[in-house]
Amino acid sequence: MTLRGASLQLLAGLLFLTAGLFGAVPNSVAQDEGGAAATTTTIEEFALQDGVIKRASGLLIKIVTRGDGGIVDPSDKAIVHYEGRLADGTVFDSSYARGQPAALPVNAVIRGWEEALLLMQIGSKWEIAIPSDIAYGKDGPPGIPESSNLFFTVELLGVR
Repeated sequence: MTLRGASLQLLAGLLFLTAGLFGAVPNSVAQDEGGAAATTTTIEEFALQDGVIKRASGLLIKIVTRGDGGIVDPSDKAIVHYEGRLADGTVFDSSYARGQPAALPVNAVIRGWEEALLLMQIGSKWEIAIPSDIAYGKDGPPGIPESSNLFFTVELLGVR
């Protein structure tokens, strides 16, 4: 493991420990694919849910299942199952719907995803809310309106 990897693993552990001290980290919550963010209409509403952790970047994290595996390195490809939703609940992308996990280069995804992946342990399932400035901003791909806040369910299955 690299020094950066060890530092990120320590940071992830501290995030879990700190959240756990304040009762924010359940070991297991609802295991459905849509999850809590599916019915959220705003970042502010998501932030008010029990157990949500707010990062300095604005990324919001709700730990559904805490994994016990290693963490990814920025140069890895993360093997993930995920579902991405707009604030109105519209699903714009889903590996669940395709029936196959995706292998995504950690250093080539939107900033909010990269930040989350670098904190997750393999085996984790998180609900995340990504403000537009660390998502696509004004340059969203087809199907994602400009300046959209995005909501995801992300399961980190492994790395390669």
